[in-house]
Amino acid sequence: MDPYWVLAAKSCFADKPSESIDIPAGAPKDKTTVTVGRTDPSTSGGHTSDISELVPHPDRDLVMARLAQPATTITPVALSSQAPVTGEQLTIAGYGRTSTGWGPVKLHTAAVTVGTIAATGFDIAAKSPSDTTACKGDAGAPALRTENGKPALVALGSRSWQDHCLDANAAKAGAYDTRTDDIRGWIGTHILRRLAVSQTASADFTSDGVGDLVVKDAAAGDLLLSAGNKGGSFSVPKKLTGGWDFTETTAGDFTGDGKPDLIARTAANVLYLWTGDGAGSFSTPKQLTSGWDFTQTTAGDFTGDGKPDLIARTAANLLYLWAGDGAGSFSTPKQLTSGWDFTQTTAGDFTGDGKPDLIARTAANLLYLWAGDGAGKFSTPKQLTSGWDFTQTTAGDFTGDGKPDLTARNASGDLLLWIGEGSGNFSRVTPGS
Repeated sequence: MDPYWVLAAKSCFADKPSESIDIPAGAPKDKTTVTVGRTDPSTSGGHTSDISELVPHPDRDLVMARLAQPATTITPVALSSQAPVTGEQLTIAGYGRTSTGWGPVKLHTAAVTVGTIAATGFDIAAKSPSDTTACKGDAGAPALRTENGKPALVALGSRSWQDHCLDANAAKAGAYDTRTDDIRGWIGTHILRRLAVSQTASADFTSDGVGDLVVKDAAAGDLLLSAGNKGGSFSVPKKLTGGWDFTETTAGDFTGDGKPDLIARTAANVLYLWTGDGAGSFSTPKQLTSGWDFTQTTAGDFTGDGKPDLIARTAANLLYLWAGDGAGSFSTPKQLTSGWDFTQTTAGDFTGDGKPDLIARTAANLLYLWAGDGAGKFSTPKQLTSGWDFTQTTAGDFTGDGKPDLTARNASGDLLLWIGEGSGNFSRVTPGS
């Protein structure tokens, strides 16, 4: 369901699953290989990789397994957001035992019907009473429905009563599947937390009232969108485009249509604008200006006219402001200050007065706040915290409470989240927890 990750049954990695399916996070105990994109194990197609890391779900028979080598040529399956409905028909697929064979040499599928539904899973039964549902070897098998003409994942196989399976004496019929529809935020956040990224921008690109993240995959060079969910979790990243060889990626409603756009710079210092459609997609780029040799570009309505402006720094540590006209153009720059030897300059209304502020970090890892006056000026700095040894600090309302929060990456590259109180203070939480 992502080039770097697959989903599996947690019980497959447990030493004694009949006693406990709990497993530790981290590298698997034994060398484990995963193959995707191949329906016949005897062939050489698809993609094969070792599993480098396991992330078990705390209360479900489900584990995320990270591939040591990403499956970049295999299209991931989508995670359905629709809850299962009693009586609906799903398709399960697997390589487990059947009623006539110990283990088929090719992928096989079966139609099943959803039964009783619980908070974390649901019963399934064979469409025909004489058919099998799931047998030994089918743990972790996907249960799929068709959405918009494509398969979407609804659940994973957890346990089966083995009815009509070869050499099994079943006491009851059916099987039990683990739901995935209601943990998409948990899955997506863990993907995003461990993704090596080189740029981050934030805005409500999907128009649902919650801040989203646009990031650049440092390894693949792809630009990805991870939609935010209320409470501080994120969806599975969606690829926007490949070959994103731009820098200074910054978000804001630069065209005045109420939909966030993107700007970014080429290696030749040409600044471009991509207009957002409010649904997570963007137009072809339009050149704004050349000679954009500035860094730490950040956006906000610093002048109080309802139109996003830009702030950026020169190589000589001069901080400038470009007033926006709300139509995708900007004025000549106005110098705000000199000696701006800070990094990770980020804008947001952190103090809750409706006027964008700035935060930035010193070389000694002190994080400071400059309160904005709504007229293009800022107060003397106030220290927020020390020990801010994080990178890619980004602001947005990731919890949906109307107050800007912060995300940043630690030295290991993990994504971290700080909830904003709307008064210039923040509290750290684990995103998606």
